[in-house]
Amino acid sequence: MDAEILLYRPVNMGISEFLLCVFILQCVSIWFSGGLDNKRNILMRSFLLGIVCSYLVVLILSFFFVSLPYALYRAPWDSVGYSLYRWILYSKDEITYFYEEERGGQKGVVSHNPQMVWGDYSLYVDSTEDIIRLIDLNGREAHWWNVSFSMVWEGELNHIEAAVPSKHIKVGRAFLSPEMNGDLYVIYSGFWDALNNNYAMVKMDKDSKVLWRYEDRAHHDVAFYKSDVVTFVSEYVAALNEYLPHVKEGYFEEYLVFLDQNTGEEKRRINLIEAFSMSSYANVLETIYNGNSDKEMHLADLLHPNTVTIIPDYAVGKAPMLKKGRALLSFRNLNLLAIINLDNGVVEWASYGPWRGQHSPKFLKNGH
Repeated sequence: MDAEILLYRPVNMGISEFLLCVFILQCVSIWFSGGLDNKRNILMRSFLLGIVCSYLVVLILSFFFVSLPYALYRAPWDSVGYSLYRWILYSKDEITYFYEEERGGQKGVVSHNPQMVWGDYSLYVDSTEDIIRLIDLNGREAHWWNVSFSMVWEGELNHIEAAVPSKHIKVGRAFLSPEMNGDLYVIYSGFWDALNNNYAMVKMDKDSKVLWRYEDRAHHDVAFYKSDVVTFVSEYVAALNEYLPHVKEGYFEEYLVFLDQNTGEEKRRINLIEAFSMSSYANVLETIYNGNSDKEMHLADLLHPNTVTIIPDYAVGKAPMLKKGRALLSFRNLNLLAIINLDNGVVEWASYGPWRGQHSPKFLKNGH
């Protein structure tokens, strides 16, 4: 993939562009009507001129402050203004949106309580250098992988209409293979892609050699079920859904996808909205945009599944819903946990609770 090629979605007219057109038409009307001395026309022209000037000032500031909130250009995503903003952001050589101000001058391991530590190693993603490191409890590097997207991906991202430049495609998540042979599953994200920043997944060996590539919008998590890799895939859908009659806009259709561990070939997928609709928990879908649904969620991001946890053997039978062949799913934007049957794709249990915007729910040895 050519890092310098910028691709854009078909451009539509946004609010600011509409106002600019209105301003131009108003000026033409005033000119031909000879109404330059008309106070009302002058006030209208001044008002519209102020809007356009404010819009242009923000665009100019974007050249110098790339952290300027890009939400200004997200309504709609495909506006001329947002396309220009993307060009400004991606034309810069320095990528700064990963950096946070240093909170102190301490370096290395500054606190170590062995009794409070889980595991012996940590997988550390350094997106500034496109390196994933395995470090021990003393901060020493035990192994590393080169995960630069331009190194692992050949050709174009055919499933993405307007991909960001490859230098802005970074590791979103990384998972070690349960076989403990150094194989690594890497999920990539296109940062600052407003519509959907989920890009692709790659499996590589301990020497950073690519074993397979999965060309779809995988995101958030990976689990292992029988001989399959299980992950989420999101697709933006503009059409209405019969199971969501109250959702009148486009939205993300979410899937639980099963990939062959050896080849990366997609074997099957479960539509998560349909999984709820076919179950006794279909009323959960009615809470979208109301009820227990997150009021500040992205309007298109209805479910936001962020964790898939296969029910472990030690938890099976500890509660009626904890059975073999099931997985616990976390839906952040619904503040909801659910258990799905991985074989028939039906939700068998779902619950709200004291949690809000939860991530990474896990089972304890006692079944809790």
